[in-house]
Amino acid sequence: MRAPVKRLWHVENDLDVRATVIQKVWRGYNVRYRLALAGPGVLRRSLCHNDEDVVTFESKTDQNPFDYFAFEEDGKVWWFDILSILGCLNSSLVPTNPYTRQPLSVDTRIRLRANYKYRIHNRLPLCHQPMAQRNMEELMELQWMKVCQVMHENGFEDVHPNHFMSLDNNQLVVLLNYLERDTNSLAMDHPKTSKRHRWAAAIKRECLNFNQIPHGKYRVPSLLTSLFNSMNDPYPFCFVLMSALYRV
Repeated sequence: MRAPVKRLWHVENDLDVRATVIQKVWRGYNVRYRLALAGPGVLRRSLCHNDEDVVTFESKTDQNPFDYFAFEEDGKVWWFDILSILGCLNSSLVPTNPYTRQPLSVDTRIRLRANYKYRIHNRLPLCHQPMAQRNMEELMELQWMKVCQVMHENGFEDVHPNHFMSLDNNQLVVLLNYLERDTNSLAMDHPKTSKRHRWAAAIKRECLNFNQIPHGKYRVPSLLTSLFNSMNDPYPFCFVLMSALYRV
């Protein structure tokens, strides 16, 4: 910006003007998408009810729009640093508003989940500081809780982490076999969706390696959360998982 003669790379490299237009369109879409995920008040902070973030104490006027998340509850707009509110996903099966302790609505949770996936895929921070060390049992319980959160957001509210935690190794293998078979059937019904074939292949590999890898049962919920994070519409897989659980 301070150079006497400014060099524009699209001029230096003699780029086709269409490439520049495509970049502009993509950047515009990406910015609008992230602002939509941020929620109400992202461009009008006077709507916000609270003045500071609950964790960082950052002022609402200073918060970066791309790190902002807000939702409406009882006619009031509550806002947070996205990293602060993402912490709720690791603390409770049913995330709540840290100020009012009211459960977040399903729409808010789905939008928060979309923010979470975006940050994972773009390798953006997910928490203010590294999580405290946990033992294997605690990590497994946390991962099953995340699986159940996604299922709750898609209408399967009866499932609880204890339903999965109570399964022994043999039952987990049976669960994986049901999942692999039903996911393959799902992929056959939608042959143009290649991702579903990859989901089935990943489950099959996990099933084959279950007894050969130490702590195999701890890998199952991690696999499922990874699969959920790769899905645009997790409902069909939630249905398959719930069906497999009932048959075990």
